[in-house]
Amino acid sequence: MSRSFRRVQVEAKDVLKPFLALMALNIVILTTWTIVAPLEWTRVATSSMDRFGRSTESYGTCWQLDHTSQYVLLTLLVVVNFVPLVFATYQTYKSRTLPPTHYNESHYIRISLASLLEAFLISVPLFFLVSDDPSAYFIVESLLVTIICLAILLPLFVPKYASRNETAQSHRVSRRVSLASSEGSVSGWLGPSVRGLWSSKSFRRSSGEYSS
Repeated sequence: MSRSFRRVQVEAKDVLKPFLALMALNIVILTTWTIVAPLEWTRVATSSMDRFGRSTESYGTCWQLDHTSQYVLLTLLVVVNFVPLVFATYQTYKSRTLPPTHYNESHYIRISLASLLEAFLISVPLFFLVSDDPSAYFIVESLLVTIICLAILLPLFVPKYASRNETAQSHRVSRRVSLASSEGSVSGWLGPSVRGLWSSKSFRRSSGEYSS
């Protein structure tokens, strides 16, 4: 089984290719959306009516008047970003059995992608439910942006920060142990008559009472 495996080195260009492709597709879709169906200021009447059937409330917003182009481009934008998200989540699921090392971040990437996928699946129905309420729509949109940013930043950077602190602490402990062992070896080599003087000087030097 191991003979069928081969060593593969992932370079920066291998990561940049899909990234540039996705970014280019998003730029093309958003640019086309801006040209074909630009946002226009309009007032939208709510469902509040008086007894004569006239609207009593309305709110102003930027909206696309060409709904057909809007739905087509929105569908393309969702597909272009949702399909790679599902594929990346599947890839991290396949790599779940790899041993955890400093260079294996599949566990944290899996948490990040699963959070993004969950936020996407929950937010889409919410947007349709609160589309007639500008305040609720703004709150849902703001929370979605916050959750997406935190889902990317926290799983990727918090473990690195914790690992850096653990590495620095282990270096300090190993340094103290090496210093203690070196002092012990020197005192054993000097003999019992000088060992007491060495310990006394070390104690005074560490406490600030002795200076050579």
